Amino acid sequence: MLNQLIALDPQSRLSLGEQIQAGITDAVIKGYFPSEKSLPSSRKLSQTLNVARNTVIRAYEQLVEDGILISRERSGYYPNPGMVNTAAMADSPPLTNEDSVNWATLITNPAEQSSEPIHDDWRTFTYPFVYGQVDSSMFPANEWRKCSLRVLNRKSCEVWTGDQANDDELIEHIRTRILPRRGILVNRDQILITLGSQQALFILAHLFKRDGLTVGIEEPGYPEARKVFEAHHARLCPLDVDSEGLMVDDKLAQCDLVYTTPSHQLPTTVTLSDERRHALLAMAEKHNLLIIEDDYEHETNYLDSPVPALKSRADAERVIYISSLSRVLAPGLRIGFMVASPAVIQHAKTVRSLMIRQPPANNVSSLSLFLSMGYYDSLMQKLIHAYRQKWQVMEDSLNYYFPQYNATPAFGGTAFWIEGPPELDANELQRIAKEHSILIEPGDRFFSRNNGRHCFRLGFAAIPIDRIREGIAQLARLMNKLLPPEHIDNAVGVRYRGDALRELLNGCQVLASDCYHVPYLITFQRDGQIHGIADHPNDEDEGYWWIKDDRWYRQWRRWQFAEERSFAIVVHGEIFKWFDESGWCVNQGILNPKTTFQVNSEEVLSNTVTALPG
Repeated sequence: MLNQLIALDPQSRLSLGEQIQAGITDAVIKGYFPSEKSLPSSRKLSQTLNVARNTVIRAYEQLVEDGILISRERSGYYPNPGMVNTAAMADSPPLTNEDSVNWATLITNPAEQSSEPIHDDWRTFTYPFVYGQVDSSMFPANEWRKCSLRVLNRKSCEVWTGDQANDDELIEHIRTRILPRRGILVNRDQILITLGSQQALFILAHLFKRDGLTVGIEEPGYPEARKVFEAHHARLCPLDVDSEGLMVDDKLAQCDLVYTTPSHQLPTTVTLSDERRHALLAMAEKHNLLIIEDDYEHETNYLDSPVPALKSRADAERVIYISSLSRVLAPGLRIGFMVASPAVIQHAKTVRSLMIRQPPANNVSSLSLFLSMGYYDSLMQKLIHAYRQKWQVMEDSLNYYFPQYNATPAFGGTAFWIEGPPELDANELQRIAKEHSILIEPGDRFFSRNNGRHCFRLGFAAIPIDRIREGIAQLARLMNKLLPPEHIDNAVGVRYRGDALRELLNGCQVLASDCYHVPYLITFQRDGQIHGIADHPNDEDEGYWWIKDDRWYRQWRRWQFAEERSFAIVVHGEIFKWFDESGWCVNQGILNPKTTFQVNSEEVLSNTVTALPG
């Protein structure tokens, strides 16, 4: 009988011994074993379950120590009668979904269901371009285990098992170790520990709730922030976002609160420019509005040093700063913090105590020790190194396989924001991609208005680096099937072949732009060399070009993975188009542009970029 109650799963996070213990415990509590009858011997049960006998012996001994079983000398192991749950054994009426209470008339303030995509099965996908998840292999399990064991010793237990808050040590580490890296210098009474940024938002929405409250939120922006303020009956004012982040304009004058993600705007990942930061703080002072700064993924900058937080500025008294450590360590940890005026923190602490008496003291103590031992700093160095490598592969792969799409240049964060053509349905793309074990995130949920169906987000924190390129390549093939680009068989213009193609390219220049809107100029030298220069710091390359089988071949030293590749060429007027091996149009540019290309020249870029096709 016992073997029917114990189902061993090799994929379980529990060891075989722990699974045996759990199965026997469940059977004893539910009264499946008569107290006068012994359990099978360790030898017999090990043979039945096909496990080592020592595994069963250790499980039995642990169950005796836990009081689940009773050991009788020369007789065996017996269920402990005191552990039987008689209520579980009693006959109970069958469960039903019918409800006699009309809850719809009683629940007068329902909250809208979260739009956060739940992908519990994301690990089963070959190419999980999901956001908000982490690569579990990067989690410092040994270091966290050491901290947890220290916290669980008897002396430390006296600290965290009580009913009083014990977050002073963690607050001190945040104040002295984390905040100074963001340029924020504050006192202890200006910091509050929260259960992540989401709870901080809920507390602030409650504190500032009043009739007619208007909250400005980025568009596109964090949908959960919208829902929190909507649940508190605030009026929302969508604030547009461009390549410099939140657009500071007259819309701010009608707001009482502004929620913004200036470090890496969610979801586009752009960083709020210094000019915009100054203007935003000036508007806040002029119109008596408050700013909630969600310092999202502030640690992840891959080209430059992190931009100091908005809260770090001398004139940032109106800024309430929130952040989370969960995104760095693990989403399930749920520890964050708020930085604000002592008056705000005091009221926020009161609101928090009405929601929870205090954050989980064991996690707070473990995290505090984790910070004090330097494990957090070490983890950040490893993560930044790993994320930078993934970011580079993502950037190169998108430029290689999606050259005609609009990807927002991302120099930080753990995702890329892609804008397809207006006719793209990203939800349909997601459905098709799932059938090929690719997981992406449609972008419409980030918009409050009926926009964004042509956008999607690709996260890269959780996917193994060696799967990124192939995942992007497969996604591009699916995109071509869903929305076929121009094909060589029906291309508009004149196709060049053989000597005519060689003559066309000899000494010519082509001005195009990549998927990040960065213009680049290709020069075909008569000696077979090719030179490329992009309007991007230190972004130049060279290689070789040649003609074979009526196709243009080229190989760069660095660009495009330094791989040999061939294209068919079609020219329509001054438009130069190249088609890949499958016949699809890869990109197009201007043949022999009239304006001389100069790197980092504002005037030239404004003249040339607007002239680019598409």
